[in-house]
Amino acid sequence: MNSTTERPATADTPLTEFIDGVLITSDATQKTIAKLDRLVRYISDAIRCQPKVSDLNVTVLAALAHTLRAKWKLSVSYANYIKQWFRSVWRVAAEQGLIPDLPRSVYGYRYGTRRASRRRVLTDVLRQRIEKAAAMRGEGVTWEAIGNCFRLSAEAIRGWQKRHRECWEVAYAAKAADVAERLKQRAAEIEERRRQLFLDAVKADATSPHCTGTVEDLLQDYLAAHDVAKTTADYYRRMVKVLNRWACGPVPLDSFTVRLVNRMLQDFQIANKAAYYRKTVRSAMRSLLAHRNDGILTGKLRTVRVDPLEPEVWTAEEIQRLINTCNYMRSDRKRLWWQTLIAVGYFTGLSNGDLWRVRRADIDATGVVRLRRNKTRKPIAMRIPNEWLARLSKLARRDEPIWGRPMAEETFRETFARIVGKAKLTGSFKRLRKSCGTSVEMQHPGKGHIALGNSARVFEQHYFSRREIDKNPVGPMGLPG
Repeated sequence: MNSTTERPATADTPLTEFIDGVLITSDATQKTIAKLDRLVRYISDAIRCQPKVSDLNVTVLAALAHTLRAKWKLSVSYANYIKQWFRSVWRVAAEQGLIPDLPRSVYGYRYGTRRASRRRVLTDVLRQRIEKAAAMRGEGVTWEAIGNCFRLSAEAIRGWQKRHRECWEVAYAAKAADVAERLKQRAAEIEERRRQLFLDAVKADATSPHCTGTVEDLLQDYLAAHDVAKTTADYYRRMVKVLNRWACGPVPLDSFTVRLVNRMLQDFQIANKAAYYRKTVRSAMRSLLAHRNDGILTGKLRTVRVDPLEPEVWTAEEIQRLINTCNYMRSDRKRLWWQTLIAVGYFTGLSNGDLWRVRRADIDATGVVRLRRNKTRKPIAMRIPNEWLARLSKLARRDEPIWGRPMAEETFRETFARIVGKAKLTGSFKRLRKSCGTSVEMQHPGKGHIALGNSARVFEQHYFSRREIDKNPVGPMGLPG
C-alpha cells in the first residue's frame, strides 16, 4: 500500500491512506494487505476515480457488485467475499466516526440471491434520497419521463451521475405514490360497498326480534350450553370472524337474521369462494341462528350445491418417497423428527394435533399405540413397525411427548408442503390419514372408520378412496389383535 500520513483521517481522506493507517496499528499479514489492495483496485474501477472514505456507502457497494459480476466475471462466492471486505472497512471507518454506520440491509454477509441483494441495496439508496431529490426536482413527473428514467437506471448504477440519479429517484417516488393512492381508493370502495350491503340487509328485515349484544356474545352463550371440543369451538370462532369481516364490524344480534346470512353466502358465491367453504360457513351460521331462537330455525337458508368428494390418497411407494425426501435436511435430529412423524402418521392415521400428544408411554412393547382422539374422543389402537420403534426412542424419554410442538402451525404446514413439493407430490398432512384409513379398509373391510376413530358416514365421505392403490403397504396396517 502507499505510505501513510500523520494527519488525522477524515471523510475526504483517500481510502488507500486510511487503510494504511489502520494496518499500521494492527498485525496484518501480507495476504491481508494484498486483499485490501485488490479491494481498492476494484472500487476504483467501479466508480472510475480514486476512492475516498466517504465512498464507503450503499451506492458504491451497488456499483462494486455490478462491476465484479459484469466486468470482472467473478463467481458469486468470490464476489461476496470481496463485498465482505468492503463492509469490514466500512465498519472500521464507522467505528471511528468518519461516516454513518452500515444500514441493516448491508450489515450481514449473505443477501440471498444476487437479484434480491441488488434490489435490497437499491431500495435503501432510494429511500435515503427520495425526499432530497423530490424537493430539488419538484412535482410534475410524467409517465413518459418515468419510462425514460427506468431505461437509464443501469447507467445510473454504473456512473451515478447526479442528474440521472435524481430523475430516477423522483420517478420511483411518483410511481410508488400513485400506485399506493389507487390501492387505497380501491380498498375504500370495497369497504363502503360491503358496509352498504350490510345496512341494506338490516333495513330489509323488519321482522327480527329485539335482542341486545353481538353475535360474539351469542357464540359465548352457545359454547356455554353445548359440550364441544376445543377444535370445534375454534371453528365457530373463525366463522364468526368471517361474518364480522364481511359486515365490516361486529354484527348486532337484532341484525343477525337468515336474510343477512343469505346475503353473505350470495356475496361469497359471487366472489368465487369454494363450495365447501361456503357450506362450512353456512353450517356454523345455521347452528347459531337456531340457538338464538331456542333451537328452531325460522326462515330458509340459501342452499349450497357441492360436488361429491373423491378423497385423494398416497400409495406406499409415494409415502416412502416422502420419507426419503427428508434427507435434504442438514440437521440429523430435524431429519429424524420429520421422517418418524410422517411414518407414524401413516401407520397410525393420527392427525398432527393428536401426534403432538403421543408419548413413549402410550406405545406398548409390541408397538401398539393406544390413544383417544382429541376431536371425537373415540379410542384408537394401531401398530407401529419395530424398525420405527427404535428410531422413536432417540427423540424423547418415556414420560415426554415424542414430537411435542417445536414450531408454529403455519411453519409446520409450510415445511411439510416443501417436503411434498420436493417429492413431486401434492396434498397436505391429512392425506396421510386418508391413506391409512383407505389401506385398512381395503385389507379389513368395515374397519377403516374404527382405525381412524370416525363414524362410518364421515369415513365414507371424507377419508375412503375407492381408487385402486397398493394393497401391500410399507408396514402392518391392520388393527392390532
